[in-house]
Amino acid sequence: MRLALGCPRWRIIRMLVLESLLIAVAGGAIGLGLARWINVYVQQFLGLAFPIDWEVFAFTFGISILTGLFFGALPAWNAANTDINDSLKSGGRGATAGRSRHWLRQGLVVVEITLALTLLSGAGYFVAGIYRLAERPLGWDCPNGLLGSIELDHAHFGEVRDPRSRAFGQKLLAALRQLPTVESACLHTSGSPAVYFPPVEVRPPGQPAPLPGKEIFVGCMDVTADFLRTYDIPLMIGRNITDADGPDSPRVILVSESMARRFWPGKNPIGQHLQTPVYLSPNWETAEVIGVFRDLNAGGEFWTAPLASKMLRPWSQNNQRFVGVSVRTRTEAAQSTRAVTKVVNELDPDVVFAPATIQEVESSLFSFPAFLRRIMLQLSVLGLILSAVGLYGVIGNLVAERTKEFGIRMALGAQARDILWLVLRNGLILTGLGAAAGGLASLALFRVLKSIPPALPVALGGTLGTVAAIVVAVALLATWLPARRGTRVDPVRALRTE
Repeated sequence: MRLALGCPRWRIIRMLVLESLLIAVAGGAIGLGLARWINVYVQQFLGLAFPIDWEVFAFTFGISILTGLFFGALPAWNAANTDINDSLKSGGRGATAGRSRHWLRQGLVVVEITLALTLLSGAGYFVAGIYRLAERPLGWDCPNGLLGSIELDHAHFGEVRDPRSRAFGQKLLAALRQLPTVESACLHTSGSPAVYFPPVEVRPPGQPAPLPGKEIFVGCMDVTADFLRTYDIPLMIGRNITDADGPDSPRVILVSESMARRFWPGKNPIGQHLQTPVYLSPNWETAEVIGVFRDLNAGGEFWTAPLASKMLRPWSQNNQRFVGVSVRTRTEAAQSTRAVTKVVNELDPDVVFAPATIQEVESSLFSFPAFLRRIMLQLSVLGLILSAVGLYGVIGNLVAERTKEFGIRMALGAQARDILWLVLRNGLILTGLGAAAGGLASLALFRVLKSIPPALPVALGGTLGTVAAIVVAVALLATWLPARRGTRVDPVRALRTE
């Protein structure tokens, strides 16, 4: 109509682009406000702060301008280059002559549904995976436990298998066992069942060194005699490590059930042998299997691939200056923190020792995955809302443009259900295209996410199916609401305006 009345095309383009810019700048301002809120949220849960300065403001303003220009220029150009005669001819009947011009916004709705399904699938992957990870059986239990680490001075205690660090460990264990609140205590290398088992390469005896990439790795810890007792890990067969397994004794190891099945299927693992490496040395030693303990999972095996096969070696045969200390108490672990720390400081005042409860260690390990889960879930819900609003807008606009057509159809005998299906069909097509594209994108995202936290257990089919059902249900609701409005068209009023 404006073109027919003589309005220049550049003025129409300017008007539509300015409208798009105003909306984009308003959205950028709202985004800055949300960023400030999220910054407080991140600082509260992770202790990180991302200051919003003038550079962030300039970047946000620039992105808003570019977004307004990009998404406003093309529709403005199409509107300004509309054929006047065709527009005036089809305007009175409100039929489907402009359907070819709707491909852009319909395509955007398909993209929104695709992104919503992909984001929700990623969030569902983390939500379901972290829940399963938290609920999986660990195979150990230390409800009243303290965990800490000590780094002994290299000049005074050496590096590996030094008698001085071994003597320090023996004195520390003897002092800890004297505390009335301590039920058991043990020393071990870095890590623990609450954190992770460091990977160590092993070789069957008599076999040559494997080719690169063909090595066999198992989770390994060097522990003292009360390790299994401290973490309540059952010994299935054989004997436990004892204080007699010292540096001058034959090399021995305990293996997990999975490791026994892996290396000696159908055989008795007791008395079998494996080659293990010497820390910070190219040498290897042959160790004898003396016992099998129940399979266990480390609480912090999240960002690294879990090793089902695990092995325990005597700490006295592989002691290092990096010492882990685990204490099982008879009362609440936090009440024994000061006493345990005092024992360590009395033996070496220069040692920094700050033990934490097992629950605190597990909470810190899961704090970032839980935060990531919340952020992804909130972003995916936002994407779902945007896709629903976009679909509602497209279908609502279609109903508005075809109101007269619907009136004519109803005047000619069409039923309300026919009009409802006519509108729903458009929404179903857009939803189906978005769901199909989102399903493919979600499968690709699953492959990426699976490589980032490889220990995350999740059922891909169930997660994708549930998320797809949610997205489709919301999309159908967003389509049904404007479609229902189309069934209420008054044929008499529609014909009168015609």
